[in-house]
Amino acid sequence: MGKVSVDKKIFEKFPSFKRKILIIEDINNSKKSKHIEELLKGVIAERMQTSLEDERIQCWEDVHQLFGSNPSAFPPSLKMILKRIQKSGEFPYINSVVAAFNYICIKYLVSCGADDFSEINGDACLTFATGNESFLGLGSKENDSPKKGEVIYVDSKDNVMCRRWNWRNGAKTKITPESKNIVINIEAFTHIISDSELEKAQKELADLLEKECGAKIKLAELTLDSPECVLPFVEDEISSEFTELLNRGVAEINVRENLEKKLKEGKKLRVKFGIDPTGFDLTLGHAVPLRKLKAFQDAGHQVVLLFGNFTAQIGDPTGKSQARKILTKEDVETNAKTYLKQAAKILDINNIELVYNADWLEKMSFSDVLKLAGNFTVAQMLERDMFQERMKKSQQINLVEFMYPLMQGYDSVPIRADVEIGGTDQLFNMMCARPLQKAYGVPVQNVITVPILVGLDGHEKMSKSLGNYIALNDSASDMFGKTMSIPDALIINYFELATGVSLEEIKKIEKELSKSDVNPRDIKIRLAKEIVTLYHTAKDADEAEQNFLQVFQKGGIPEDIAEIDLAKEETQLWALINATKLCGSSSNAKQMIEQGSVKIDGEKFADKNEMIQVKSEMIIQVGKRKWVKIV
Repeated sequence: MGKVSVDKKIFEKFPSFKRKILIIEDINNSKKSKHIEELLKGVIAERMQTSLEDERIQCWEDVHQLFGSNPSAFPPSLKMILKRIQKSGEFPYINSVVAAFNYICIKYLVSCGADDFSEINGDACLTFATGNESFLGLGSKENDSPKKGEVIYVDSKDNVMCRRWNWRNGAKTKITPESKNIVINIEAFTHIISDSELEKAQKELADLLEKECGAKIKLAELTLDSPECVLPFVEDEISSEFTELLNRGVAEINVRENLEKKLKEGKKLRVKFGIDPTGFDLTLGHAVPLRKLKAFQDAGHQVVLLFGNFTAQIGDPTGKSQARKILTKEDVETNAKTYLKQAAKILDINNIELVYNADWLEKMSFSDVLKLAGNFTVAQMLERDMFQERMKKSQQINLVEFMYPLMQGYDSVPIRADVEIGGTDQLFNMMCARPLQKAYGVPVQNVITVPILVGLDGHEKMSKSLGNYIALNDSASDMFGKTMSIPDALIINYFELATGVSLEEIKKIEKELSKSDVNPRDIKIRLAKEIVTLYHTAKDADEAEQNFLQVFQKGGIPEDIAEIDLAKEETQLWALINATKLCGSSSNAKQMIEQGSVKIDGEKFADKNEMIQVKSEMIIQVGKRKWVKIV
C-alpha cells in the first residue's frame, strides 16, 4: 500500500517544519485554464518588487546550510522562481496543475512541488540521503547521485524525485497533461509562516483545481506525530511477483499503469529485446537488460530476441559523438553467433523467439521507407542531445543515422511487441515504436528502460573501449578479481543489477554496509562470488576467492600461471614485456613500466630501457592480475 511520509529525523532537526499535501485523483490536466493563467500573471506583477531577502525566502537558505548545501551554488526553488520573474516579468504556463501550484508558491512564498504517482516505485519519503540513491534531473541524461546527508524526496527504489530538498526536480515524476493521480506538497516553517496561513494556501489550491480541472482532492498534513499518509489510488497493489518484475533494475516504465493492467489480466506478453551484433564480447552491462528479459521469461512471457543484422550495418548514433564505422554483413553474422552463445548464459535459448530485422527491412521499397519517415519530423531528430553536440563541434551527421530510430521502432511492428526492454540511452529509439505501431494498426507497446551499469572505474558506463568492463566470457578468476576492484559506492548497485540476490536481502546488506565496523571488502567478496557463480559454478567461485586471497591479500603467486618459452638473452625491459604478450602493444608495455606496474620475481622495475637477463623460472607480473613464467 503506497504512502507519502516525512522521516522523523527531518522533524527533529527542523522542529517548525510542516508539510501540507493535496492527494489528487483522476484529474483532467489536459486543458489550459484561462482563469489560472490570469491568476498567475497577476501574482507575478505583485511580486516584481519583493525583496530576495524576505524572511520567507531567507529561511530556506538557512535550512539548506543546515544540511550542508551551499544556497549560493544550489539556491532553493522559491528564490530561483522569484529571481526569474523579476528578471523577465513572466513565468511559463506549463499545464494547469503546475501553473496552479506555481501561483500558490508565488502568492504565499511557500515551497510547492508535485509528483505523478503513477511513475513512483512504491512509497515516497522526505529524508536524508545515504549517497547510494540515483537522480535524473529534468533535462538531464546522466545520473547525478545526491551527497550523503542532503535532504531528498525519494521513492522505495532509491529513485530521487527532488534533490537538496527543493533545489531541483527529477524527470521521472514530472507532471504532464496526461497525469491523473498526483500528490502536491506545500512546505513552510511555522516560525516564519503561521499554520493558518499555510492551511489557507492549501485550501485555495484545492478549490482552484477542483473548479478548473474537476479533480477529486483529499487534504492532509504531515507532522512529527503523524509523519505519513496512505494514498487511496495505490491501495490496489499488484502482487509481489509483479512488484519484483517491474521494480528491480528498472529505471522507467512507459506506460506503467497500462503494463500493470496487462499483467493483472494474465496476458502472455511478447517481450522484445534488440541487439546490434557489433562486437564479440558481452559484458555485465549488456547482462542488465538480458536479466530483466529473463525475469519476464521466468514469469511465463514470450521473449523475442532480435538481432539487428540489418541495423548493425547502419550504426546507432545513441551516445556517440561521431558516426559509427559501418560493418559488413559477414562481420555482423559472425558477431551474432558469438552473442547468442553468450546470451545463453542468461536466457533459456530453447524457449525464445529469435528474429533478424533484415528479414523485413531489406525487403522495404523506397515507397515503404518514405511512408515510415512520414511519421516523424526533422526537428524531432535534431533535438536529440548527441546530434546537438555534433553540430556544436561541426562533426558529421549523416541522414542514414536519422533513420536508425525509425528502423528500430519499426521492428516492433512485425514482431507485434507488447513490451520492449533496453537501456536508458535507448529510450528515444524504443519510444519511436509507439506511433509507428499505431500508424500500422498494431497494439502499442510499453517501454521499460533499465539503468546503465557503471564500469569498474566508478564513473563511466561499462565499456570495452574504456577497458572498465567485466565480460561474460571472463575466467572465474578474472571475473572475481575485477569485481573486487569496483569502488565501494557501487556494491549495492551491482548486487541489484548484476546478481540474483533478493531485494529484501540486498536491503539487509546495505544496512550492514553502513556500519562503521564492517569492512566493505568482505561484502564485496560475497558480491564477487555471486557474480562468478552465475556465469561459472559455485566451485569456481570458491576457487577464485581462494586464489584472490592468496595473490592479492597475502602477496602470493597464482598456482596456474601461464608459461612461455623465450630466448635466454639480455634484452631491454620493454621488449621483454612486449614479448610476453601481457600488454597489447610495445607502447602499452612502456606505459605499464613507467607507471610502476611491472615486477620481475617480486621486484618492481620502472626503467623501460633497463637491460634484463632472461632466465628460466623467471616470474613476470604486469598490473594486479597478469602473470607469466619463463621456461
